[in-house]
Amino acid sequence: MTIYQISILSFFTSNGTDYTMAIDRNKDIMIFTDRLKAEEKLNELIDEHVNLWYDKNGNKGNEFICYGANMCTVIYHDKENTARTYITLDPKETL
Repeated sequence: MTIYQISILSFFTSNGTDYTMAIDRNKDIMIFTDRLKAEEKLNELIDEHVNLWYDKNGNKGNEFICYGANMCTVIYHDKENTARTYITLDPKETL
């Protein structure tokens, strides 16, 4: 059986050092058995984080979001690109 895990990981850079934020296992890790539902949730989370970016920075440029392999999205929270969130959708094989 395949399950689909969505993970939300946040990072920030300060004085040249990269830091990771704590993970809330109840909120930042989600498990789905249906790929379509997982993809819907991923898109919902991306939209939510993008809207937060608009609220904070006030413009609608596309430089803050990039899509990577394996359904990974990177959203920058500030114009200096020092705070970011990775939202990933990873299939996992189970027994």
